[in-house]
Amino acid sequence: MEKAGEVVAVGKRPGFFQSYFGRATAILVSPREFFADMPTGGGLLRPDIFLVITASIYAFLQAIAKLSPLILVTAIPSSIVSVVLASAIISFVLKKLGGTIDFKTAFKVLAYSKATLLFAWISLGSFPIGGILSLLYGVYLNIVGLLAIEKIGRWKIISLVTTLALVGFIVKLTTGL
Repeated sequence: MEKAGEVVAVGKRPGFFQSYFGRATAILVSPREFFADMPTGGGLLRPDIFLVITASIYAFLQAIAKLSPLILVTAIPSSIVSVVLASAIISFVLKKLGGTIDFKTAFKVLAYSKATLLFAWISLGSFPIGGILSLLYGVYLNIVGLLAIEKIGRWKIISLVTTLALVGFIVKLTTGL
């Protein structure tokens, strides 16, 4: 059975890049379908790999755009740490609110939602249009992904994700990470 974001030719498995970009496209273009079809069980290898590749692409393009090799060193760990921390907070808070989501599932949603990093590096002069759109669409993807899995209430999830995004945005502004 095909999963969202997997491009499968008849009798042939997709190549690595075809699979990655097929998954990224499915997340960005059809997030409801992608997250509805996303398996909640199993390990974290696929979302881990997806997150590292996406953060690496972002770091490389951002380093070129800003002419700063330091971004290559900070962007990837920053992306991974933010997903891990947010996943822990989301799973903890949602369980306290009566939800059932675990860390692994929250991690999968947040890791795949980082597909927005693929356009986050784009700026118009000094205006970070890609970063702003990435933040806003990332919040939307987190909400859509969590709502596809967790049934405790739309406003609880929206409030939690929005609050975490605001805290993350403030941390990014103050630390530059």
